Amino acid sequence: MGWFCLALSACSVAVMLAVSARANPVLRRFDRLPMQWSFSGVTWFSPRLAALLILPLVAMPILIGPAIGLLLAPPADAASVVITVAAMAAGLIAIQLLHLFLIHRWALSQKPETEEFR
Repeated sequence: MGWFCLALSACSVAVMLAVSARANPVLRRFDRLPMQWSFSGVTWFSPRLAALLILPLVAMPILIGPAIGLLLAPPADAASVVITVAAMAAGLIAIQLLHLFLIHRWALSQKPETEEFR
């Protein structure tokens, strides 16, 4: 069970990194991307690579930590740990997709510098 949980965690982080890598060329014209929104608009920006990599880097210890713990000291009910890690992985991927959706919506609202953007 522990190895499956570790593989699930690693695959989830790999998916998050792949999604970020795919979004990077699309957003290349922006040096800084929004990281926080409020009802009045964007309130905080970050460099593009930091904005795209923050969620996979935060997800790594959150997902891989319990998987390593399951390998080192397996509890009596290891299946519940695997289900919990799977739910956390799905939630973190959903959060990243929401974040990228909001960034994409913001990017479309910005005036293009050239006609090539359309």
